[in-house]
Amino acid sequence: KGKHGMVYYIMQGRELETVMPKMKGFKRNFVSRYPGMGDMCEKRNFSKMMSLAAPFLGPFPWWPRTFVLPEELPALTEEMAQSPRIWIVKPEDGSQGDGIFLVQSAKDLHAKASARMSLGGVVQQYLTKPLLLKGLKFDLRLYVVLAGSGENLRCVLCDEGLARFCTEPYEAPALKNLHKVMGHLTNYSLNKRAENFVHGGDPFMDELNDEEASKRSLATALAQVEAEYPEFDRERFWA
Repeated sequence: KGKHGMVYYIMQGRELETVMPKMKGFKRNFVSRYPGMGDMCEKRNFSKMMSLAAPFLGPFPWWPRTFVLPEELPALTEEMAQSPRIWIVKPEDGSQGDGIFLVQSAKDLHAKASARMSLGGVVQQYLTKPLLLKGLKFDLRLYVVLAGSGENLRCVLCDEGLARFCTEPYEAPALKNLHKVMGHLTNYSLNKRAENFVHGGDPFMDELNDEEASKRSLATALAQVEAEYPEFDRERFWA
């Protein structure tokens, strides 16, 4: 709370309804969640929005081949029969890595899906050559603030964030290792259970040495990428 504005931390979109009347007393207000944000982040909805946006804003080279289930199951089954790719299956109602699994064939999909999901979700082509740090797969959590509205809408990207690491060395996916989720999935909720998980404390403390932590600051991770991959261009990364 400040003299000229208020910051509202909202966990659920419906909570916004209770705080909106309070916003009238301040010139500027900031909220952590917009109405409908939960629907937009749902896997099936987001995949459909990407397909609808592609003709106008695409192509999106970073978006892997994606099928929405159950609507596109016949097309997915046909493609699986033609190509021996690895696919990652994400259930519609899952979160924190729960229920995600890898498959190579339609037979595997039906066998695993019957036990874990009602064939509702998304299936995407698995990227088999990720960037690694010391042999570990990782992802980045970046944070964006949307300010203003309409033509005055601005997006502000924070220059700090988080890097989340797997706790098992990455191996190119094959039938013998598709079950090793802690080598393929970076979700904190999964990897924190592993014996190899390295706690690093608060990743934003200046005095913290988080170089080996399984969850470390973006600044640390980028410095490590620069050291391991001399061709890495930090300015291009932020461009």
